[in-house]
Amino acid sequence: MGGPLWAYIWAGVKLIIATSLILLLLTLEISVFHRPINAVLYALPAFIKPIGLFLLSIAVSWLGLRLTAFSPGVATDKAIGLLDGFAETHKISGAIFVAALIVVVISTGGTYLLNAFAKPALGLNVIYLSVVLSWLQLMLYISLLTTICGHSVEGPPLRT
Repeated sequence: MGGPLWAYIWAGVKLIIATSLILLLLTLEISVFHRPINAVLYALPAFIKPIGLFLLSIAVSWLGLRLTAFSPGVATDKAIGLLDGFAETHKISGAIFVAALIVVVISTGGTYLLNAFAKPALGLNVIYLSVVLSWLQLMLYISLLTTICGHSVEGPPLRT
């Protein structure tokens, strides 16, 4: 009893460790090259920074969806490794990129709408709306991960 649950928790812990190591390496990279990066960023026109952040968000979302494709399989006893999940999703990486693009557009658009319309003067509590937006994003990611795992790892084709 509880075997798949513990396997799922362990898979989550491994993913958190891997993500933390990647973030640590990125943090060290940024701290070492802080001054040159800032010099380049300050020299760029103002409209380039949001575009760069948007493109970086798409890349991180795409990478995250491909790396975490293994996680739903843990609950169904079809567990594969982190890098195996990345390899299994190679055939549909273009479709995952489009899904990542759509998720980032929805997330960015929702955030901009939240910031534009959720003003304390209007009586809207920004924290509650932010929680709702985060929950919707989480549900979208979970459904994408389940679909990606079901299609790539378990094998049945998607119906259109």
